[in-house]
Amino acid sequence: MNKLIYHPLTEGEIAALEAAGCRCANWDMVTAAHPFRPNHYRNVTFSGRVQLGTTEGALVRECGIEVATGIYDATVHNITTA
Repeated sequence: MNKLIYHPLTEGEIAALEAAGCRCANWDMVTAAHPFRPNHYRNVTFSGRVQLGTTEGALVRECGIEVATGIYDATVHNITTA
């Protein structure tokens, strides 16, 4: 298993997240693994130390519907995603 390496968010990544309705009081507390896809997050409030893993690919639900990975319409606090 590969260990994820997290990087601080760039100004461009923060701008993309904010344009998608995401908010954070301190973006310095949010890091992301490569490759990071800010368009896979929408209307998310981040707080505390947050480590965002990769959101490559899609998930297939039991009913056969394929859905994009990411976090949508949520509040997350002190999390690490893989």
